[in-house]
Amino acid sequence: MILYHASPTQGLKELDPKESASTHLKTLKKYVYASDDKSYVAGFSFEWSSRDGIRYGQWEDDGPWVIQIPKRHLHRLKTKCSIYTIDPMGFRKVYGMPTPEFYSKNIVKVLSEEKYKSCLECLKQNKVEIKVV
Repeated sequence: MILYHASPTQGLKELDPKESASTHLKTLKKYVYASDDKSYVAGFSFEWSSRDGIRYGQWEDDGPWVIQIPKRHLHRLKTKCSIYTIDPMGFRKVYGMPTPEFYSKNIVKVLSEEKYKSCLECLKQNKVEIKVV
């Protein structure tokens, strides 16, 4: 199994759950989150919050991942980001959620990094549909 993790921080050699900071859902525990769906992780390549009106999901079965962004927050898509291929050792499936997510309580080794000039480029190249509202 290959797992991916997206981050607005480039150049990471390892992912530490203590450094995990998810702004889209403050109730998430401090784990390293990853997915075997590269398109899914692309939606987490920049800092966003659902309280800012940003929504992410598949709005139809087996459809593309869609991120809905209010026009006033489009500037956030200009930041650089990376998608990391990571060591899947020690990951567990997140159950009870309709998303392809896995988590680890341990520090995770980065195997490779794909750098993007912007989150917008990352989303487009990984086939995430962007809806501006």
